[in-house]
Amino acid sequence: MFSNFKIAFWLLLLFFVWALAACDDFSKSAANEKPVDYKQIFEENKPLAEKGDASAQAILSSIYLHGQGVEKDYSLALEWGRKSADQGNPKAQNLLGVMYGKGLGVARDYQKALTWYRKAAKQGNPYAQLNLGIFYGNGYGVPQDFSVAAKWFRKAADQGIIPAQLELGILYDTGRGVKQDYEKAMVCYRKAAAKGNARAQYRLALMYHDGTGVKKNPAQAAEWFAKAAGQNHTDALISLSVACLLGNGVPKDIKRGIELMRKASELGNMDAQARYATIYFDGSIIKPDYKLAAKWYRKAAEQGSVEAQTNLGHMYLLGMGVAKDYTEGKKWIMKAVEQGQPVAENHLGSIYHYGFGVPKDEKKAHEWFKKSAEKGYAQAQFNLALTYLDGIGTRKDKAKARLWIQKAAARGQSGALYQMGLAYRDGDGVEKDPVRALMYMDLAIERVTKWDDEGVMLSHREDLVHQLTKEQIAEAKRLAAQWKPKKQ
Repeated sequence: MFSNFKIAFWLLLLFFVWALAACDDFSKSAANEKPVDYKQIFEENKPLAEKGDASAQAILSSIYLHGQGVEKDYSLALEWGRKSADQGNPKAQNLLGVMYGKGLGVARDYQKALTWYRKAAKQGNPYAQLNLGIFYGNGYGVPQDFSVAAKWFRKAADQGIIPAQLELGILYDTGRGVKQDYEKAMVCYRKAAAKGNARAQYRLALMYHDGTGVKKNPAQAAEWFAKAAGQNHTDALISLSVACLLGNGVPKDIKRGIELMRKASELGNMDAQARYATIYFDGSIIKPDYKLAAKWYRKAAEQGSVEAQTNLGHMYLLGMGVAKDYTEGKKWIMKAVEQGQPVAENHLGSIYHYGFGVPKDEKKAHEWFKKSAEKGYAQAQFNLALTYLDGIGTRKDKAKARLWIQKAAARGQSGALYQMGLAYRDGDGVEKDPVRALMYMDLAIERVTKWDDEGVMLSHREDLVHQLTKEQIAEAKRLAAQWKPKKQ
């Protein structure tokens, strides 16, 4: 089940997350070990600000902007910020850029934000430099230009601004605006990660996990995933969960793996919610709990997870963990179909084939099986083969049926593998080959599902075995051990 849990998430636009704390010179004081008495700071600086002291005015602007020691007041933040900025104070200029850029107390105006950021950045203000990088990286008020973004991120990074180090690292990692350079990316990530930046820790972990610019090191990857997960970075929680479930870089620990996935789910991560639900739906590593699975599939489905929508719809069709409801089942499946999900398209074919809450329509069933099959979904390929074999919703066509059975079998679909075994046993459309027939039957039985008639499969295999020599049986086992399915 977990072979699909690929950790190499390339979230190329994760940089340029625009958090006010990363853009403001003053908010960093909140990270000091000793608590800051903002009320006292306010009282000390107000008289100075009223006398025209630009630094004091900038401090009042920040205090009002954040509501630190006083009630948050954007209008007063803007007033004091303008007084200070007009005197050339770079911190106040950056603050005005933040307010115009985010529409705090004023109408959002990227051009005015850029004007103030440029003034502050030219004076060397690192937060304004960071913000200019963000604006150019996202194309806020200017044509998107990663090379200019890199220039400003580099200036801010050279002054030790952690988010800028991260963003510059991502540009080197992805080759946007700069020549791709994994070594430089890792240097940037390390600097930010060492200072506790969770996103940098996660990125660094990915490089070790995937062997990007460095030798693969699952243990190092898990260590950095753990650091980021400790700060509730949800993608890191997912990655560490998978590492625990597979024993990749850490000792295998199913209980911890499930707990980490639960935590990421409770933090609202859609992907984690879908995966957590699948753990309880699949039941291969823990006792199945369809009610719990349906609960978390719903949460993920409501956020737009196509996999969760597909599986939740499937559960309603079968009454698994929820009351059987064909209308509700079709509703969720249609949401996934609208996103082009091939598993959902196959389910929709089944809805029309069996008449689940709709008039039975074999033609539509055939059409939806075909849509899904053409996208490489093995179960749909086998279903489509059966429609051609029996003339369901289309004309009988044994050649096409054989073609789709072969495609489904190549992807490891149990029913198709079994049919290939019968074909080689009987010489039906292929040269008769009892050894290859046994190989396919063994592969089918290894992958048997609750929808297959395992008893019939075993009976046919047993009959075939009686006709073969020990050498032929051994050869069939050898071939089966070497066989690898194509990816879905």
